[in-house]
Amino acid sequence: MEMAELEQKLAEIDRKLERLQAYHDVANVMAGYAINHCQKNIAHDADYFALDMPDVSVEIANGGVLVGPDAVKALYAEVYYQPEYKGKYLKHYLATPAIEVAADGKTAKGVWYSPGWESDTLDGSKDIVPIISFGAYSADFIKTEKGWK
Repeated sequence: MEMAELEQKLAEIDRKLERLQAYHDVANVMAGYAINHCQKNIAHDADYFALDMPDVSVEIANGGVLVGPDAVKALYAEVYYQPEYKGKYLKHYLATPAIEVAADGKTAKGVWYSPGWESDTLDGSKDIVPIISFGAYSADFIKTEKGWK
């Protein structure tokens, strides 16, 4: 094998290793989000988003797309966060990941099924209602100076 051919092969291996590391990093970002995503900590969920990007966005269920760092932060810190979380349980697990890292290693897309268990008080009632949810997370990621978001 010629030196040029060997160098080309080595560069190809480096690119593949970088993409594998990106896959791992993206999976860990989502794992951090899922672990943090509980009533007590939900105000910090926005920390997992690329808040330095003006077009950062989030859509949960059929709530519509919210665009911009302020909108993303407000959703978690003001809409979803409730300081009184007694009787409220929120746990969504990640299953069946499908992560695709772009060839340039700068962006990625991922989808996870998400079985979840919740409890909440609904419509001002004091009764705690159990909720089983089964949905999916679908996310676009970007590699930033602060890591993957």
